[in-house]
Amino acid sequence: MSKEIQKYQKDDLGISYDQNICIHAANCVNEHPEIFNIDNKPWVNLDNATRQSLQDAVINCPSGALKILGDSETSQNNKAKITHINVLSQGPLIVKGNFNITDHDGNILETKDKAALCRCGASQNKPFCDGTHNKIDFEN
Repeated sequence: MSKEIQKYQKDDLGISYDQNICIHAANCVNEHPEIFNIDNKPWVNLDNATRQSLQDAVINCPSGALKILGDSETSQNNKAKITHINVLSQGPLIVKGNFNITDHDGNILETKDKAALCRCGASQNKPFCDGTHNKIDFEN
């Protein structure tokens, strides 16, 4: 069952979080704790955010779960680039660029120009990685 995309907005800054595709790499929390803190409710606080810090968080999000609200220009620029696929050691495939993922029923899944795809076979959110590889001691 798909969970609703969370949106956070303050003045002209806004970011969305899609927990359906997040692999919980925690790059956002580790690199920008002044904005992202899982111990707080809500876990995203834009009081200390800048456009640059949000852009950095989006760029460093390996799964594409974070996206700046209203940022269609960045998305369009990424579509023009070549597709890159990186195999993370003991982790997912990270796909970035212009691509579509089609499920077994022929539905195109939203990827936001990046996706972290399961390699271990244990994800409960296939084809996307959900971080389960960390719990099962997956080795490549």
